[in-house]
Amino acid sequence: MTTTHDDAANDCLRNGPKPMVLDAEAMGRFRAPSASVATFLDANPLESMTTIERIIDEDQLGIEKIMLTRPHFGYKLRCHSQKMYAKLHHVIISTDHVNHIVANFLDDARVQRRLINEPRRTTRAMLAAVSIDYGLPIISGSGFFVRLDEVIRIQAGVYDPGKGEWIVAPLIKN
Repeated sequence: MTTTHDDAANDCLRNGPKPMVLDAEAMGRFRAPSASVATFLDANPLESMTTIERIIDEDQLGIEKIMLTRPHFGYKLRCHSQKMYAKLHHVIISTDHVNHIVANFLDDARVQRRLINEPRRTTRAMLAAVSIDYGLPIISGSGFFVRLDEVIRIQAGVYDPGKGEWIVAPLIKN
């Protein structure tokens, strides 16, 4: 018996132009872009990018921690982040389908072996699951994706805007 999952909230990711999926680390780079990130953003505006809800939630938690010790900077960071979130193409909603693919991915023994050494990378593993299912490239400079790709292929690739290169070469046309 097959189960169908209602994923209407994320239909735009399957139909039409494919956005790129932002990792939290990449979001931080976009707040104060270096020359290479600014060049990347000129070619790929934020309006062509997306991310998952959990990454925005974690980003907000990080900003809240900063506000405890550096309130003025934290407030500016929060305002800038909210403007950035408003420009995102789409925030990937946690539908039954998304929850199903993420749960299956996190249950995979190969993924679990990677997470044993890097338990704080669960969000990045979730992002990889979504990337693989929707065929979306990931924007990140994290070496976690390179190590994960050694055991589970991230076919759409991983692009590091800081280096200006694909750290995981795409196998499918983006």
